[in-house]
Amino acid sequence: EMVSYPGYGAYEALTAVQMLAAPIYSVILIMSCITTGSVLSKKHKVLTTVALYYGVTTALSIVTSILTAVPQILLLTAVENYEQNFYLYTNISLGINLGLQVLVAVGAYFLSTGLMKHKLNLS
Repeated sequence: EMVSYPGYGAYEALTAVQMLAAPIYSVILIMSCITTGSVLSKKHKVLTTVALYYGVTTALSIVTSILTAVPQILLLTAVENYEQNFYLYTNISLGINLGLQVLVAVGAYFLSTGLMKHKLNLS
């Protein structure tokens, strides 16, 4: 007999969307860092790009950790049975992470395309 846990279906759906979105997010973020690094530096474009990528990913990791920890701590104190609500906590983390990735990817895409159109000499 299959045991049903609250939120398991949403967990599967969020995981599938996350698996599809993560590579797209990564490519857009790398593209944006390369474009921004090329605009910011005249001599050391590769070094600037790598430093920018590490800085952006570190900052995003900190923000994601804070944004996922706060709701979980609040829910952990409000709900008594953690085991039955495991997927609720996991869904909140996945949803926040996915939402942040979508926002960053959209912003990074428009930033890089704007810089390529107006600041970089691509000819």
